[in-house]
Amino acid sequence: MADKPTLSKNYSIPMDMFANGFKDFQKKFVYPKNILMTTVFGLIAILYIFPLAKDPNNSICIMIIIVCLFMIGGIWLNPLIIRKNLLGSIKGIQDDRYIAELYSDRISIGTIIDESSENDEDTQEEDSSDISTDNDSNDSFFQEKSQDPDDKIARTVINFSTGNIRILEKSKYFIIYIIKKNFYVIPKEAFTPEEIEILKNGFKNTKFTPENK
Repeated sequence: MADKPTLSKNYSIPMDMFANGFKDFQKKFVYPKNILMTTVFGLIAILYIFPLAKDPNNSICIMIIIVCLFMIGGIWLNPLIIRKNLLGSIKGIQDDRYIAELYSDRISIGTIIDESSENDEDTQEEDSSDISTDNDSNDSFFQEKSQDPDDKIARTVINFSTGNIRILEKSKYFIIYIIKKNFYVIPKEAFTPEEIEILKNGFKNTKFTPENK
């Protein structure tokens, strides 16, 4: 007999919240690497400025400095392009409804399938894949539960015991990040204060960063 969830709630995600959530996701998990790479390329460029000052015609120094500046520009432009493309790709699913079910050792997040679009499941699968952060999604923590044809929910189960899970709390939502796979936004406005505490207690079973940290 399957265990019952500690908490179950339906919700939707406004476009602006999703945009802010993805931006916060990038700040927390993408920007630190970008800062490190920017520092490396910046130092390399600075090292070649001194010999270039002595010999302004040194083409090798000029080329290396230009390459470093180009790499730095690409490092910071890429997240902006990804965010723009992502927000454009999810406009067709902004009215979707979701359900989160919290268990002691996992959380199930699913899209509630509208009966009118039941025959368009392939399109929905393509839309949902657009919010992934990597194309490889074969890890064991992806467990599809919608085997019952009467179940109108396409679910993904995220086990807290998996080391690839990071959960970040913000003032208006939670971000669940599966490293190099997917990220999910859970709006706090759909939950009561008591239910939010239940979520936070459940998230303590994995790598969870509360809002005040």
